[in-house]
Order: sequence, then C-alpha cells, then structure tokens
Amino acid sequence: MKRELIPYFLEIQDLQLKNKELERNLKNLQVEYESFRSENLGIVQKKEEELKNITDSLKKLKDQQKEKEDQIILLKEKLNNEEKRILVLKNPKEVIHVEKEIES
Repeated sequence: MKRELIPYFLEIQDLQLKNKELERNLKNLQVEYESFRSENLGIVQKKEEELKNITDSLKKLKDQQKEKEDQIILLKEKLNNEEKRILVLKNPKEVIHVEKEIES
C-alpha cells in the first residue's frame, strides 16, 4: 500500500514546487506593477499640471484679448465723436486743434 502512494506523494511534491515558483512570479509581478504604476502616475500628474498651466495661460490670453477689443471699441467711439465734432466746427484754427487731438 505504501508503494501505491509514492506517485501521489511525488505529484504533491511537484505541485508544491510549482506553487512556490508561481508565488515567486506573482511577487515579482506585483513589484513590477507597483514600479510601473508609480512611474506612470508621476507622468500623468506632470501632464495634468502642464495641461492646467496651458489652460490658465489660454484663459489669461482670452481675457487680454477681450480687454483689447473693449479698448478698440472705446477708441472707435471716441474717434467717431471727434469726427462729428470736426464737422460742426466752423473756425479753421479749431479744426486744426481738434485734428491734432485726434492724432494723439
């Protein structure tokens, strides 16, 4: 009866060896995974920060553009008012004076 059990014991021993090998492989993979995750998490965080900086810069540029457009509108209105004022003036000296104001 003991001889009949020997193949089973050998099979169990073989399975135990395979199990230990698989456990080592699993530990190695876990270490690799953690390393990979750490590296890529850093990269993702850097890219998110870059994206935020670009978004902030874009917002500032749009705000500056809006300010400049508003200034242009105000200057156009001022120019139109001055041109209307010139048309009303009769005295040539006043016209020259107003034209100089417009130029400045």
